[in-house]
Amino acid sequence: MPSTAASAILGRAADALGGATRSGALIGGIVRELARSERLAAVALTVFVVAAAGLWMSWRVGVVVALVVGVAGTVLIGIGMQRQAAAVPHDGELDFDAPALDDLGRDVRRMRVRLGDDWADFARAAAVVTASQWASTAALQRDLEIPASRARHLLELLEAEGFVGPPRGTAPRTVLVPADSAGEVRRLLHV
Repeated sequence: MPSTAASAILGRAADALGGATRSGALIGGIVRELARSERLAAVALTVFVVAAAGLWMSWRVGVVVALVVGVAGTVLIGIGMQRQAAAVPHDGELDFDAPALDDLGRDVRRMRVRLGDDWADFARAAAVVTASQWASTAALQRDLEIPASRARHLLELLEAEGFVGPPRGTAPRTVLVPADSAGEVRRLLHV
């Protein structure tokens, strides 16, 4: 477990420095909380111990060590930011003039998170079905150039999200979104 190993290392480091840093335990605790892996925690703790020892030994060494610690801290913060950015679904486009999200926009974002990897094909399928008012496996397969199994899966997702009705045998499904809102659907889904 990373917290036990890090505590032991931190305790030895504090003893080696003559118990000089009570803040070392605080920083060690923060590192343990923020680090997601034992290796990352060990690297951060090692950098801290080396920095504290360098500052204790000489101010020149301390300056160099502080620079290294600053760079390491920047890298760790950058890794955390990248993980957070990767966790939030986005289309890769920055829109600085985007209006605040209304209830419908929030619903679309929630749907996007729920669908995950299926989002891109789902959005295209929703736009095609809404514009054509025809929801069948064959039509989606032809219009989106996807296999029939994928088209069936997309129709099930469209049904679950309220775009189309249930299957009706060999007849196409009923499209529940009116044709005059096709442009709004395309805008909301960013197709």
